[in-house]
Amino acid sequence: MSEVNNPLLIGKGLPPFPDIKAEQVIPAITQLLEETSKGLTELEANLQPTWAGLVEPLERLTERIGWSWSAIEHLLSVKNSAELREAHKVVQPKVIEFFNRFSQSQPVYKAYKAIYGSSEWDNLDPAQKRIVEAAMRDAELSGVGLEGELKEKFNAIQMELAELSTNFSNHVLDATKAFSMTLTLPEEIEGLPPSLLGQAAQAAVRRLCRHAQHRRRRPRRGDDPADPPRGRRRRPRGDDHDRRPRADRGLLPHRPPGRAPGGVPEVPPRRVPEAPRRHR
Repeated sequence: MSEVNNPLLIGKGLPPFPDIKAEQVIPAITQLLEETSKGLTELEANLQPTWAGLVEPLERLTERIGWSWSAIEHLLSVKNSAELREAHKVVQPKVIEFFNRFSQSQPVYKAYKAIYGSSEWDNLDPAQKRIVEAAMRDAELSGVGLEGELKEKFNAIQMELAELSTNFSNHVLDATKAFSMTLTLPEEIEGLPPSLLGQAAQAAVRRLCRHAQHRRRRPRRGDDPADPPRGRRRRPRGDDHDRRPRADRGLLPHRPPGRAPGGVPEVPPRRVPEAPRRHR
């Protein structure tokens, strides 16, 4: 893959952040790790304990992978997305593994110590001496003196710390994006600059638009074919509208006259004669 197809392979200058896509992260970092690991192996086999034979080749070797990884970390902080998070999650263990190997390289560490104790040390300027001393200190703090089980445990802790740090940063970013404060009174925004007021107004408009879109996407009655259409409710008719007892409406089962339930003869009700009406 060339630099034209993937901007993460440029390795120098200001990264073209608008051109970097999430799908370019995994192929670029995979290619850079392969090239850098191969170069480190060759350098360890042909080390020279001098400034030109050690420090400068190491700087050139790690410059591209450091440049690309810094650009990805920056985008993860300012232009976070689900795709970028997933790509970062895939390649981060490989990057941590390589830098652990680089920091714990015994040939490189011994070469730095050889420079520190050689006659060339007095010919280095203060900045160069500081670089060599910092490299030895970083190697010692990165576990260059560990062996066996202790080294494996240290590397596992480094891997876990990197994952926890990334997850924490993502959670903080999500919480920051989700936070909002509604200001309704003029005195609540008194003293704020116009630029901040404009940004707050734009954020409020975007939030209202998202809320409106969410409400339009909510399922309504009638969206499901199984639901009855809205506004077409069946009106009660006939017996449904009649509130009289079922016996008075003739809805009880028919039985022969003169028989009550259970075969008991039914006693007809006694008819009370009406009083004669008087005609005036």
